Amino acid sequence: MKALTKNSLLALLCLFGSNTFSQVATPPAIMGLDTAPAPVLVYGEISSRTPSDTVILTFWNHYLNRFTKMPAPLKIGANPKWGTVYAGTARKQTFTIKVPAFSDYGYFSLGDGDQTFLDRYLVRAGDSIKVSIDSRNRILVFAGPSADFYQCQRDLELARAHSSFNQKVPLHVPDRKAVLEDEGKRRAFSESNNGLGRGVSIIENGRDQLQDLISQYESLSAPDRQSEVLRRYRDKVDPFALQILEANSIGTRRAVWLRGVHKYLWAAVRKLDDKALEEEVRQLYDDWIRDLPEEEFSLAVMTNALGYMDYLFEKNRARMKFMGMDFITAIGERYAPGIRDILLTKYLTSDFQRLDPSDRQRFLAEAIHHTTTPWVMELFNKYVGINTEKSTLPDFSLLDTNGGEVPLDKLKGKVSLIDFWYTGCKACIGFYKNTLRPLEDHFSDKQDFQIVSISADPSTQRWLKSISSGNYTNPKGTNLTTKGFDHPLLKYFNIYGFPYQVLLDQKGRVIQTGGLQKSANELIPLLEDILKQNTDH
Repeated sequence: MKALTKNSLLALLCLFGSNTFSQVATPPAIMGLDTAPAPVLVYGEISSRTPSDTVILTFWNHYLNRFTKMPAPLKIGANPKWGTVYAGTARKQTFTIKVPAFSDYGYFSLGDGDQTFLDRYLVRAGDSIKVSIDSRNRILVFAGPSADFYQCQRDLELARAHSSFNQKVPLHVPDRKAVLEDEGKRRAFSESNNGLGRGVSIIENGRDQLQDLISQYESLSAPDRQSEVLRRYRDKVDPFALQILEANSIGTRRAVWLRGVHKYLWAAVRKLDDKALEEEVRQLYDDWIRDLPEEEFSLAVMTNALGYMDYLFEKNRARMKFMGMDFITAIGERYAPGIRDILLTKYLTSDFQRLDPSDRQRFLAEAIHHTTTPWVMELFNKYVGINTEKSTLPDFSLLDTNGGEVPLDKLKGKVSLIDFWYTGCKACIGFYKNTLRPLEDHFSDKQDFQIVSISADPSTQRWLKSISSGNYTNPKGTNLTTKGFDHPLLKYFNIYGFPYQVLLDQKGRVIQTGGLQKSANELIPLLEDILKQNTDH
C-alpha cells in the first residue's frame, strides 16, 4: 500500500486515540486521582428461575489477564437472602458485599458459579453500586450515585457484542478451493452467507490472511459503537474514569489485531515455508506495526487500562518476533517504570513457560533487577518461591467440622491430595463424583494416602449441609474450611477458580499445584508412583 495511505491511516489512529476522544473526555494531561483508600459497597437483587446458593465478588487491585492466577484476586462470598414484600424485594434474592478499602481503581467480577453477571468491570475506590440482575429476562441495570459509570461499562459490553455479531465468522483453512469442492460444506457456506445467519468468511492460510489483517487494520481508525457510547456518557462520568474506558476500548481493538498477526501469519510462514510471504509479513511490521501510537494517554490512565496494557504487550511481542530479540530487550528503556514492570509481569504469566530452563532463570534475574513497582516485585519473588521444587507448605490453620483449629502441619505423614471447593460450584460436584470418589475407592486400603477436602464457604451452616449431602466431599473424610475466600492459604496458592487441587508428599512438601483436574484413571498412576517413591525412601 502506498506510503501516503499508510501515513494517513496512522494519523487517523492517533486521532482516534486523542483528538476524536477529546470530545468525550479531557485531554491526557490528567494524571490520576490519587484518592485516599476507601471501601466499595455492592448491593444486588437477583431474579432467576434457579436460586443462587453463593454470590462471589472477585476483586483485583492489580489485574494482568484472564489466563493467569497471579496476582491472586480477593474473593468475597455472600449467601443471598430471599426478600420480602415489605422490603420491596418479594420473589427476589438480595445480597450485600463490601470490598475492603483500596486506593484509586481496580477491577471486579460478580457471579454465582453458574453464570457471570459482571465481567472485569472497572471500579473506583469509595463507590456504592446498586445492581438489579434479572436472569430470566436477561436484563441488568444499575442505580444509585455510581449508576452512570457502571451503566456505561454495560453499554460498552453491548456495543462490543453488537459489533462482533455483525461480523462474519472467519474460517482459516489450508485450501479454500478444497473446502468449497465438498458439496455439504459448500451448501452450508452458501446458506450461512445468503440467509439471516452470521455468515462465514473463508480465509486461506498465507496471503489471504495477510490481506485480511491489512483490511482489519484500516478499520481500526474508524469510530465504532463504543465511541458512540463514550460520547453519550461524556457529561455523566468523571473525565479520568472515562479516559480509562476509552483506553481500554482502543487498546483492546489493537491487541486483538496484533494477536491475529501472531496466531495466523507467523503460523502460516512456518507451515508454508514461503520466503516471499515471510518477507511480506516482515514488511507488515515496518509498514504498520512499528509506528502504532503509544502515547495517547497519561501514565496513570494507561496503567489502569487493562485493554491498553494488553495492546502494549502485544506490540512488544511483535517487536520481539520481527526484530529477533528477547522481550526485555524489546521493551528496553522505552517506557516509564510503571508500564515496563507491568509488561514484564504480563510476559512472565503468559510466555515464560515456553522458554528454555536457562532462559527462564536469566529472564527472572533480569526482570527482578529492573523492577521497581512493589506489587510486581512481590509477584516475581512469589513466582520463584512457588515454583521451587519441594517447597514447604506454609504454617496456616483451618477449622474442622467441630470448630477446632487444625494446623496444616497435621497433614504430614501421608501423601495428601487437597481439593478446594465451595457450595454452588457445579464443577466441584462433577470433580468429586467423577474423580475423587473413584480415587477414594481405589486407595481405600492405603493408609499412607488421604484426600483432604477444604471448603471456601463463608457460612459454616451451609458448609456442613454440603458435607452431609455427599455431593462435594466424603462426609467421613477429612473436611476443613477456610471460612471464606480471603484466607491466606488461598492467596498463597493464588486460588481464584474452583475446584483446585494441591498435592503434598508425606513430609508436607508441595509436589504440584494445579493441573490436577484429570480423570481418576489419569491420576491413579501418578499417585501410585508418588506413593512408591515415598515407600522406597
